Amino acid sequence: MIHLVSSTTPATAEQDPITDIEQNLLGSVRLLEICANTSGVQRLVYSSSGGTVYGNTVGPMAELSPTKPISPYGICKLAVEHYLQFFHSTSGLESVALRLANPYGKGQPLGRRQGVIPVFIENALSGRSAVVLGNGSMVRDYLYVTDVASAFAVMIEAPEIQHDTYNVGSGVGHSVSEIIECVAKCIGHPIETIHREAPKSFVQCSVLDTSRMRSEFNWRPEISLEEGISRTVKYVARQLRKQAATH
Repeated sequence: MIHLVSSTTPATAEQDPITDIEQNLLGSVRLLEICANTSGVQRLVYSSSGGTVYGNTVGPMAELSPTKPISPYGICKLAVEHYLQFFHSTSGLESVALRLANPYGKGQPLGRRQGVIPVFIENALSGRSAVVLGNGSMVRDYLYVTDVASAFAVMIEAPEIQHDTYNVGSGVGHSVSEIIECVAKCIGHPIETIHREAPKSFVQCSVLDTSRMRSEFNWRPEISLEEGISRTVKYVARQLRKQAATH
């Protein structure tokens, strides 16, 4: 079983941490309790957050690095990880948490505020400015959606899993300014930017050390950032054309 459900983003969780707890933490614990009492669930793979559970960091974070989340979103994700360990120790429920980098790509719905890459692309193709939180130096590890899917497939199909957490990312950090430059290159024209203050709960740098995934499962991402953004530009452009055709 794969647990991907989340009703919040880092921004909305900060605005309303109680809802994040009620919907995502309590909901996840109820799900784990059901799985622990259901013989048909052989393994549960949880979608955690590599971008928030470690907190503010310097350099790539490995799974044994300290976890010091500074946002309600990361706190909730880490709490679910701890409950995975609780149910494993008390009922034998086999589980693993994948600490994901920032996923993006085909399939992300338009009109959302989550994910700078699809938001920047949609705004640029629609003639709107890109809203940058901070000065553009904020660094993240980005991973194309097919590489995210391949990591989940590895965890479902693996006969044995040695650890309860794995980082899933590119292992390379890119600033927001670099993302804007790459998007501009793919769409073929400059992007106007508007700068706003970043929320205090947003970490300045998040890059994942993925050597555990590479060494144990020979997993590594296949899609480069430029190729992934190029694919996402084509996807968003098709979706915008479909929207225009229906109006």
